[in-house]
Amino acid sequence: MADKSGQILSYEITEEIHNSFKTLVYRGYEKNTRKPVVLKLLKNPDPTFSELVYFRNQYIITRNVDSPEIIQAYSLETYQNGYVLVMEDFGGISLKEWLVKEDKVLSLKEFLPIAIALCNILNTLYINQIIHQDIKPANILINLDTKQIKLIDFSIASLLAKEQENLINPHSLAGTILYMSPEQTGQMNRGVDYRTDFYSLGVTFYELLTGKLPFQSNDVIELVDCHIAKQAVLVHIINPQIPSIIAEIVHKLMAKNAEDRYQSALGIKHDLELCLHQLEETGTIQSFSIAKQDICDKFMIPEKLYGREHRVEILLSVFKHKQKIQYLEEFQTKLKFLIQNIPVAVIEWNPDFKVVGWNPEAEKIFGYKSEEMLNQYALQIVPEPYHAHVVEIMTYLVQQKKVNYSLNENLTKDRKTIICEWINTPLVDEKGNHMGIYSIVQDVTERKLSEAAIHQKSQELEQALNLLKQAQLQIVQNEKMATLGNLVASIAHEINNPIGFLTGSLSNLEEYYQYLFDHISFYEQEYSDPAPAIIDHRLDIDLEFLTEDLPHMINSMKVAIKRIQDISTSLRTFSRSDTSEKVACYLHEGIESTLMILKYRLKASELRPEILVIKEYGELPQVKCFLGQLNQVFINILANAIDALDTYSKNRTYAEMEANPLQILIRTETIVKHKSVSIHICDNGPGIPEKIKAKIFDHLFTTKEVGKGTGLGLAIARQIVEETHGGRLICNSILGEGTEFIIEIPEG
Repeated sequence: MADKSGQILSYEITEEIHNSFKTLVYRGYEKNTRKPVVLKLLKNPDPTFSELVYFRNQYIITRNVDSPEIIQAYSLETYQNGYVLVMEDFGGISLKEWLVKEDKVLSLKEFLPIAIALCNILNTLYINQIIHQDIKPANILINLDTKQIKLIDFSIASLLAKEQENLINPHSLAGTILYMSPEQTGQMNRGVDYRTDFYSLGVTFYELLTGKLPFQSNDVIELVDCHIAKQAVLVHIINPQIPSIIAEIVHKLMAKNAEDRYQSALGIKHDLELCLHQLEETGTIQSFSIAKQDICDKFMIPEKLYGREHRVEILLSVFKHKQKIQYLEEFQTKLKFLIQNIPVAVIEWNPDFKVVGWNPEAEKIFGYKSEEMLNQYALQIVPEPYHAHVVEIMTYLVQQKKVNYSLNENLTKDRKTIICEWINTPLVDEKGNHMGIYSIVQDVTERKLSEAAIHQKSQELEQALNLLKQAQLQIVQNEKMATLGNLVASIAHEINNPIGFLTGSLSNLEEYYQYLFDHISFYEQEYSDPAPAIIDHRLDIDLEFLTEDLPHMINSMKVAIKRIQDISTSLRTFSRSDTSEKVACYLHEGIESTLMILKYRLKASELRPEILVIKEYGELPQVKCFLGQLNQVFINILANAIDALDTYSKNRTYAEMEANPLQILIRTETIVKHKSVSIHICDNGPGIPEKIKAKIFDHLFTTKEVGKGTGLGLAIARQIVEETHGGRLICNSILGEGTEFIIEIPEG
């Protein structure tokens, strides 16, 4: 590692460009010449002999290859307990870093020049009898400005034309397993030659074109098996933009047997150049026969065993079987560790539902040690009332062989009841025979108690919210009605003043005109022969008609004044301010005042005849109530009835409505048995569908157009009748016949 001053020997460090668990790579320059360099050194302060050999091997190989396509090694210098490899810096970054940084998959125009350059590099290695053995995007550098390609990291490269890999543990393999050829894994008893780099090149091409590796796993043994025995999904299936001929080239490079791959780097280059030429000329790449120019200049004896397919199959089968055994042993070790350390109880039962496995978390939950529970039956930790239920679960698991989830009450060693979640998984062999059960158990007692408390609190809050909404609704409506009542009372008061004046003045007027007519009559008696001018004036004003009509006119004015007084009385009755306690009232007065206010809506119009109001009033006693609030109920129900009849009239002709008049029936009666009174308000409108009828008392529910209904009227009406007065508000409706609202109010 660099010292605190940022120097290594005579080199100034400018940046760290790579940091792995084995090596460090820095970019810097030689202080005297200012020559840019890349420095690679071992991270281990006390490197092993093999690590030093790898470093020296890399220097020797690259030093003796004079090629602009291979990174040049300037020197190998002693540093601390190891070496520093000083190499050229041409301003490149690895293909891996570039792809990750740009988050991209190479296009064909980007890929083909890089691929052809790599073929030239592999041909150079072949000429110099070098096997790289670690071809991958991380070891390929590119200068993004010049697009120059160079190969790096010859630490495990070989100068032999052929190597023999011994059978070794897959976890100890040198190189990168994700890009490694089948023969390089050491599991095939085959020699490794330059064609191992062709396989790694194929995997590299695969990743550049798809953004994915052909085989992906965290298990080394599984990856070895994939490289040896499994075929990768073709490139053009993963990336449909890739022509099938490119996919065919990559597939041939990744052939399992070296004999089935390309035999020369120039043969690969020829096919790739044909693809590039087609792409530049036509914009597309058509299929052609590949490997036509793939000729090796050496005589290679195939290592494939011809005529021994059956024996090869047996050998592969034995190898795979050994791999499986090794895998199972490792898996069992991992599983045992997991079961012993997982923070949930894991219990294993034999086919008779006796305990054969009891992990530390099970000991913690139930209080029994593992030795105490081995060979014990499941029912030991189940309360007696639930024995039958648990037996049903056992039967289900044995018969259905399906995973079962249950939430049960269980008993601890000290006989304490707890609540546990159980996930029971049946174990079956290849023939479907029952082998036992694995149960994963979690104590959820505190969680369930918390959930119950939260649920109860939620219900209380929901109830409080509903009460708050209703109170808010009532306050708003009361405020509106109070404001309306004050307005109506003010209007009634303002009407009373001039009406009182008119009533008094009219009485005086009646008296005065009587005096006047008596005087005229007396005058005529005394002066029976008036002057001609008086006679002419008498005829002009038609004195006889005036004498006869003026009393009728005054009587009509009295009737009109009486009508205005009745309206004023109705307004005062409707707007009566409620006291803090109920007051004895006649409900008929409230109904009449409401009808008086709504009378203008009952009159005939161009669209329909008058709505008839039929009153069938019974003898009602005075009822202790808040009449102002009940008036609000009456006006809401009657207004809804008028709205329903108005809507109904739109689909009927005027003649039909005259033949069958629109009407509202108001019937009142005393219910002696219940000591209450009932008001029935019925209309002969269209009726209410059941779905709507179920919601008509809901808060904010309305079927009226926007701006014509708030959805508050009937909700408030029910609240006034049932909660404030302890009565009932009932709705009965039959489609096509009409709707009836029944208001029942206790007398007291």
